[in-house]
Amino acid sequence: YYHDSPIEVKIKHMKVAPTAGASAGAGGGAFRDVVDISEMDLGKTAGKAWSNFRALERVFGCKIQLMRGPDSEKMKNGRLHKTLEFRAATKRGLKMAHKTVRMMLGMGRDLERGMIEIGSTADEVEAAT
Repeated sequence: YYHDSPIEVKIKHMKVAPTAGASAGAGGGAFRDVVDISEMDLGKTAGKAWSNFRALERVFGCKIQLMRGPDSEKMKNGRLHKTLEFRAATKRGLKMAHKTVRMMLGMGRDLERGMIEIGSTADEVEAAT
């Protein structure tokens, strides 16, 4: 976590049953994370038409989506936070996508710089950009 960051990021790790028809390329869901993200930060992190999230999904074989339901929105420090859900067939795919989003949030990095700083391979960075 980045304690000096004004952005609160809440992370929960849990293993869940794979979703029906899930595969690595489709963001199959043997592993799952959730992140609460300020609504103000969601747009710049996701990118235009969710382009940053779609690139992470393509490169790391995961699925990133906004959760729905009564617990998917919370007020924290006077700001509305929404819950993002990450699902992936591999633990590495989940970890890399999640760490990139955390780097983009906590350190204000763009997608490419965030991927480099978490240790993505050159091929992964090139595929995302």
